Amino acid sequence: PFQDGRLFAAVKGKPVPDWAAEVDCESWGQLFLKFIVSHPAVTAAIPATSNPRNMLDNAGAAFGRMPDTPE
Repeated sequence: PFQDGRLFAAVKGKPVPDWAAEVDCESWGQLFLKFIVSHPAVTAAIPATSNPRNMLDNAGAAFGRMPDTPE
């Protein structure tokens, strides 16, 4: 879902926007994953990584509010 890293290249060196906290995201990876899986047509996302730190970060996207959650 991350376009072979091109998505991260577009935001490299940029801080995660302040509004990402509204959906409980602490990283670009979490924000991208939540955005992807919040679409009604998406039933699963499988982010490929062999880096354990990235795996933990990706798992963090499963917690907290989703972008489409009404308050």
